[in-house]
Amino acid sequence: MERVVEKLQQVRIFLAGDAAHTMTSYRGQGANSGIADVHNLAWKLAAVINGKAGRGLLETYDVERLPVGRKAARESANTSGEGGLLDARKSLWTVWLMIGVLPMLLGWGYKYVSDAIVPEATAESKWFWWWNVPWSISSLVLGLNGSPGTRVPHIWVQYEGQKISTLDLFGKNFVLIARSNGKSWCEAANKLSSELGIEVKAYRAGPTGDLSDPKREWDAAAGIASQGAVLVRPDGFVAWRVQNQLGDLKNRLEAVLKQVLTT
Repeated sequence: MERVVEKLQQVRIFLAGDAAHTMTSYRGQGANSGIADVHNLAWKLAAVINGKAGRGLLETYDVERLPVGRKAARESANTSGEGGLLDARKSLWTVWLMIGVLPMLLGWGYKYVSDAIVPEATAESKWFWWWNVPWSISSLVLGLNGSPGTRVPHIWVQYEGQKISTLDLFGKNFVLIARSNGKSWCEAANKLSSELGIEVKAYRAGPTGDLSDPKREWDAAAGIASQGAVLVRPDGFVAWRVQNQLGDLKNRLEAVLKQVLTT
């Protein structure tokens, strides 16, 4: 019922989906896990093939996705009977387990830890955990709070006269979103994008930002301070979160991008 490979990468060969992990069918985690595997791998392959990243970036595929596949397979097996299907005899226990893994069933509820994710400074992250992380279901249950390694959170904004989700901004390139007064971050991102040839789209979210957010919902959803910003990878996962505008912003952002792309 539960089978997971030892490695997802062997030199030029990458495994995903059923070739990487098999699990019980009734909970739908097999399809979700397979799609997420390829979603994680595709942008990394494209970056390396196009000469924008080092081969070390490809090694983060195994580091990030293998633990998720193992967890999904294990949790599927824990709530199944001998035949791999839902066992009604332990229905109450199954319901309890299902509630516990609900975030992963929806494709969230896990966090990547790899060289392609830049962790926050310890003191900074603890401070903003208490004061800036929103007390919401998406943050506390699904883990969508803007911290590095998690999926970027969703809010509705107005952009160029249209109502869009922040999720509509991701998928093709790196994206940096700062608060309304984050013009310096956006300028740094634009300069760096031009110099390195790596497209980084930059936006300001807030009452007077490119992304109109009158209630400042992005600040709470992403857990950023007045001078903060988040850098999001093409797969929609937060690569870096910063809370200040100290020092040479372009150099700081360049160091982060080089770490993510040449790990």
